[in-house]
Amino acid sequence: MSLKEEIERRIEAERERLEVSAQKAREHYERQRQRFAPLTALPAEIKASVEPKYLNATVSEGFAIVRVGRPSKGRFEVALNWEIAPNGPDTSADFGQCVSPAQAGFRIEETRYYNMTSEFSESQHVFADARAVGEYLDRGDCQGSGAL
Repeated sequence: MSLKEEIERRIEAERERLEVSAQKAREHYERQRQRFAPLTALPAEIKASVEPKYLNATVSEGFAIVRVGRPSKGRFEVALNWEIAPNGPDTSADFGQCVSPAQAGFRIEETRYYNMTSEFSESQHVFADARAVGEYLDRGDCQGSGAL
């Protein structure tokens, strides 16, 4: 085999690997979107229950970010931040080589900012289903962990 043929063979192999990786990424995104569907209404429900100036919610097809805080000097100061999403595989590796399979349930990554300063604490909670996520967020202060 000539050098040119060897290079072409390697290029083709890399293209195939990239196609497989891209397909796995699309499939992962679609599964996460479908899994998150039961929670898409939750941020709107939370927003309806709180005076709008104290809450900022962003909902995507596969995750939501809810920020609780207050307006101050023309900007929104965050006191509590929730990132809500389905549990998923460890995607620190290439999608073609995911380290672990998707996990059941949902996770909330919670960040609390103290006295509207740069001091904060972070925690992660895992829940079996969408109902448990709603109950946790509905408690308000979220000090009790209802998480698994």
